[in-house]
Amino acid sequence: MSETLATATVPPTPPRMVFLLEGEKEVLVPYEEVLKRYGVACLIRIPKAEFAAVADGQPVIGHFNLGATIHRAGSNYLLVTIIRHGTYKTAHSEERPPLLSLVGARVMKCTLAEHNLPIDTLSPKYFEHSIGTITDPESLKKVLMERYGASKGGLTMADIEAKGAAFTLLEAVEE
Repeated sequence: MSETLATATVPPTPPRMVFLLEGEKEVLVPYEEVLKRYGVACLIRIPKAEFAAVADGQPVIGHFNLGATIHRAGSNYLLVTIIRHGTYKTAHSEERPPLLSLVGARVMKCTLAEHNLPIDTLSPKYFEHSIGTITDPESLKKVLMERYGASKGGLTMADIEAKGAAFTLLEAVEE
């Protein structure tokens, strides 16, 4: 784990290397190698608790991030499981990349990507295909706080609300 990954920005930049769980072993793999293997533009990392909808084959998935995203309509993405969360580099801590699993990973095509959406004004249409426990603006804020509060250096709920949400709508790709 001596390799330091590129610092995420808003919108985030893809890492140069990723930690993957292969069997019982954690391996460091070039990010580009994973993208080429699956023919995708980027990885979308889904927390383990939310991954059931992906693994169960939900044909349309709505995914939320904090603020902005690098996802673009028309591009394919590989949805993978976060086994162990990482942390972003801050003034007080070094970056620790997450541990990911490719078990159950799915290639999906982005059909819509929106950025910096005010969370409190999101209409019900944004939650029709969301995964996990995200069902409305309040539950979205709670999930974003769980995902990013500690990993981005102690964000507060006010920070989450100020940054807003990014929304990506994904459809299954025929294999």
